Amino acid sequence: MKKYTVIIDEETNEIPRYSHEDRPLDHEDWYGEGFPRETWYNEDGKIDREYGPARTVYHEDDPNIIIKQEWIRDGLRYREDGPAVVLAFTDGKVIKEKYYQDGVLHRDDAPAVEERCPATGIVVHEAWYQHGKLHRVGGPADSRRESDTGVLSYELWAIEGQNHRLDGPAYTERRESTGEIAAMEYYRYGVEVKNDHTPPVPAL
Repeated sequence: MKKYTVIIDEETNEIPRYSHEDRPLDHEDWYGEGFPRETWYNEDGKIDREYGPARTVYHEDDPNIIIKQEWIRDGLRYREDGPAVVLAFTDGKVIKEKYYQDGVLHRDDAPAVEERCPATGIVVHEAWYQHGKLHRVGGPADSRRESDTGVLSYELWAIEGQNHRLDGPAYTERRESTGEIAAMEYYRYGVEVKNDHTPPVPAL
């Protein structure tokens, strides 16, 4: 296992082209200009680390502050016991977590994507995935809330990657200020339906 640590050239403000065994790190090894990143590789040249994050991104002004970590096995995002991608604010508060297995979003019985507003702590985005597909039984698979009020602004119900809900709209959009419904769409197994058994889709 090899580790590469790359620091931006402060004098020229350019990304240096370090290499190991004539294999340079490319621009994809950077998360924003000026952010040093630590990356681990295996003997086959794939990003890989068995224990701990394979990629770590530090704050540009303070190398002791970690703002992003990724768990990667054999080139694919993967972690069994926690989120494979963690983004944090400068004060250390976690603002986004993403769960992956074998390179695709996946988590059992909980959201695979969760994002919080750093100022209010409100969860502004949740998405439930199974094997890389939006999937949740008994609730919205994807939902968003306003960061300052917590008002639900959007929700999408899906089963195995298909928009689907039997007892109501699969897609709902609400007005930011009041939470009043602005639009609805009805889907069953990925097909939009408009019939006598469901209310008509209101106009915007």
